[in-house]
Amino acid sequence: MEMIDILKASVQEGASDLHFVIGQPPMIRVDGELRPIKEFPSLTAQESRRIIYTLLSISSGRVLSRTGNWTSPFPWTMSRGSGPTSF
Repeated sequence: MEMIDILKASVQEGASDLHFVIGQPPMIRVDGELRPIKEFPSLTAQESRRIIYTLLSISSGRVLSRTGNWTSPFPWTMSRGSGPTSF
């Protein structure tokens, strides 16, 4: 499971948000409802950390390690057939 695959699935499902919860598959918000991306397995703490840390700068990684929380300071944009999708 790689972040790009999770993001692609999120775009295909029309998600506005992406959440990682240990013990559950990656979760997306579609039309205000939170639901799992069913094609992915439940996340372990180790797998969540590996996936998330691929996106972070060193300073952001330190914030996440210290606080257990991190919100992207910039939008992520991927394009799909009908136009770009931002996270």
